[in-house]
Amino acid sequence: MSSDYDRPAPLVDLLETVGLLVLPAVVVGLSVSALSGPENFVAGVAIGGLFGAILAGLRRGFVAVHTSDGVERRQRPTPDDTAWARLADVEYDPRYDRVLTVVLFGIAVVAFGAIPFVDPQNDSLSLRLVLVGFFGLVSALVSLGASGATDR
Repeated sequence: MSSDYDRPAPLVDLLETVGLLVLPAVVVGLSVSALSGPENFVAGVAIGGLFGAILAGLRRGFVAVHTSDGVERRQRPTPDDTAWARLADVEYDPRYDRVLTVVLFGIAVVAFGAIPFVDPQNDSLSLRLVLVGFFGLVSALVSLGASGATDR
């Protein structure tokens, strides 16, 4: 239902977004404080704030518009000319997926293979090698799955 008299309502958008950020934080903070003591108020506010951030992010998908019937919420139009949309349209040779999979798997093998040769007292280097190894392994599996090489 669109007419020439429809105009955006940025104040309504702002108030609803701020409300979705603040209200869950305060309600959860006060509830946690009432149930488990005032020392846990900050933890409750943090948990409620995370929930509020999720709600506010979902609210960003809509825009408030003044119409002849009052305020209406409509889905925000998605721009087709963004950097991500242009990147998704890039065509490339599917062989690059297999090359990327092999390179990432090689990184994982080298990282895991270097762990026995690292000084046992240097825990931070061992942890970094484990993280790089897991990153390479998981990324290789994702690359392999996304390439369609496993389709029959």
